[in-house]
Amino acid sequence: MIPDSSAISRVECRAASVTDLPELLPVVREFYAHFDFSWDETRKRDLLSQVLADPSLGSLRVVTVDSRIAGYALLPFYFSLEFDGRVALLDELFVTAAARGLGAGGRLLDDCVAALSREG
Repeated sequence: MIPDSSAISRVECRAASVTDLPELLPVVREFYAHFDFSWDETRKRDLLSQVLADPSLGSLRVVTVDSRIAGYALLPFYFSLEFDGRVALLDELFVTAAARGLGAGGRLLDDCVAALSREG
């Protein structure tokens, strides 16, 4: 359970890993429910597993609140002539309802920019 915004919380961002999948999947499910998108648990687990196992596909960043995953950003890569090579697209950025108001979304967006800047 993510604490309410009146409590002092530790908000941190990092790259997701394959070991995060069990905790990450319910957060992604919440994103899909929030926008009333169709959900296929097996298919989404497989796709998340692919991007987590193969960094050439993109970057998946998570924001944690008190060490619990509270949101994520999916940044798939593609090739662009216009932009002279590999480009990342911010495809999904989501923070759970329980973690909103803690600055987690802004921190996650800043983390995405910093991570991609480091990669070039």
